[in-house]
Amino acid sequence: MNIIELEQRIIKWANDRSLFDKSNYEKQTLKTMEEFGELAKGFLKKDENLIIDSYGDIIITMIISLNQYFGIGKISIFECLSKAFYEIENRKGKTINGTFIKDD
Repeated sequence: MNIIELEQRIIKWANDRSLFDKSNYEKQTLKTMEEFGELAKGFLKKDENLIIDSYGDIIITMIISLNQYFGIGKISIFECLSKAFYEIENRKGKTINGTFIKDD
């Protein structure tokens, strides 16, 4: 299964559970933040299974939120990822203390 097929299955799963009400995207975004908390917990405990699960949960909640906001199937997570990458692809800068600082 590729990323597009998986995204479609996630959308179907969410739609089957009546999650696609535009008024709920802020709540779904808060759910994403909750999952980031789980990711931090995984790092603190050095729990690789929790880390992997948290990354997956973050992406799932983002897909649901994206489709709540724009409408089902209007824009894919792949399109968002591609747009973001093309913006940074040729960025120059340096890494300081583990953080990339782009040149002006």
